[in-house]
Amino acid sequence: MTSSKTQLYLLIAINALAMALDLILWIRAVKMMRGFSWFVSQLLYPVCKTIILYPAMSVLVYRKSLSPKNFTFPKKKILVLAIMATTVNYGLAIGSSLVPDTLQAMLLKCGTITVMIQARVILKTRFRWTHVVGALLLTLAAIASVWGTQGGGKNDLLQIIIGCCILLACMILPRAIYTEKWMKESDLNPVYLRFWMSLFSCALGLALVPLAFVQISGDSPPIPFNARGISDYLSSALGCFAGYAQPQYQSADCDGSIPPWVVWVFEMAVNVTYDVTGAAISKYGSASTGAALGSCGMLATLGLMQIQSLTGEAPAKVTLANGLSVVAVFAGIALYGWFPEIPLDQYKGFAGSHQPQLKAIDTLDESEAEATRPLLDGTDGYPDVGSHLQEV
Repeated sequence: MTSSKTQLYLLIAINALAMALDLILWIRAVKMMRGFSWFVSQLLYPVCKTIILYPAMSVLVYRKSLSPKNFTFPKKKILVLAIMATTVNYGLAIGSSLVPDTLQAMLLKCGTITVMIQARVILKTRFRWTHVVGALLLTLAAIASVWGTQGGGKNDLLQIIIGCCILLACMILPRAIYTEKWMKESDLNPVYLRFWMSLFSCALGLALVPLAFVQISGDSPPIPFNARGISDYLSSALGCFAGYAQPQYQSADCDGSIPPWVVWVFEMAVNVTYDVTGAAISKYGSASTGAALGSCGMLATLGLMQIQSLTGEAPAKVTLANGLSVVAVFAGIALYGWFPEIPLDQYKGFAGSHQPQLKAIDTLDESEAEATRPLLDGTDGYPDVGSHLQEV
C-alpha cells in the first residue's frame, strides 16, 4: 500500500469517527434547543465555524501555503456550495427535531447510492458491479440497523413523514460531487474552501431571517413578524444556549444537567474535523469513495448511541439485526473497495496514450493490424478503448 493510499484511508477513518460524533452531538444540540432551528443552523453554526477556521486560514495565507489557483477560483461557485450547505443545515435542523434518532442515522447513511448516481451523471465516473453491490449492502445495513433498534421519538406519524422528506431532499443536493469536481479542477485547499463557504453562509443566514418566524411545530410559540418579535426570539435563543430555561419554549431542554453551549463546543470541534477531512477526501479520493468507505461510521454511531452521557437519552437495545448490519457493512466496504472507480480522466488518458495506433490503423499491413487489434477490442485486459472513443 502506497503512502498516499495510507493517508487517504487514515482520512476516511478520521472522517467516519467524526461523522458519527457529529451526528449524535448535532441531534442532541438541536433537541436541547428545539424551537430555535434558524438560530442554530443559520446563525450560531456558520458564525462559530468561521471563527474556528479563521486562524487556520490566516496561517495558510501567512506561510504562503495556498496555490494561486485558490485566489482566482470564482467565488460564485463557492456561493453555490454555500447555498446548498445552508439548505442542508436548515433541513437537518428541522429534520432532527421531527425524526427519531435511529431513523435519521439510517436515512443519512443511505446517501452512498445518491452520491454514486450524481458522480455518474455529473463527473461521468464509471462503477463496476462490485461498487453497486457494495453500495446496496451498505444501504441494507443501514436499514437493518434501524429495524433492530428499539426506541423512537415522541412525534406523530405526520411529523415523522415530513421530517423524512426534508432529510431525503437534503441528500439529493449534489454538494459533495461539486466539491470534488471543483477542488480537483482548481487544486483548492480544503480549509480555504470551507472558510469561504462559512463566510457566505453567515451572509445567507442573515438573508434568511424570515425563517426565524416559521413555526416548525406546535411546541414553539408563534413569533410576531416585527423587530420586537425577532429581538425576543434572539434573546430567548441566547438564554437557552447559555443554559437558562425559557418558559415559552417548553419543548427545549435549556437548563438540563449539561447546558447546550457545552454540547455545542464539542459539536463544532468534531463538525469542522468532519467537514475539512470530507473535503480532503473528495479532492484526493472521491466523494463516492468517502461515502461508501465512510459507512463504517455507522458502526461507530451504533456503538456511541449506547453511551447515555453522550446522547442524553437511554441507550437503544441492540438486537440480532444490528449484528447483521455490522456484517453487511464489512461486506459492503470490502466489495466497494475491491476495485478502484473509473473516472472519466482515465478513459481520456488511456485513449490519448493509444491515439497514434488508432490513427495509423488503416496504414498497417494485415499482420500489424492483427497485433494492434487487442488495443481496440479490449482483449488486452484494458477497457475497450474503441467503444469509448465517441463518448470521450
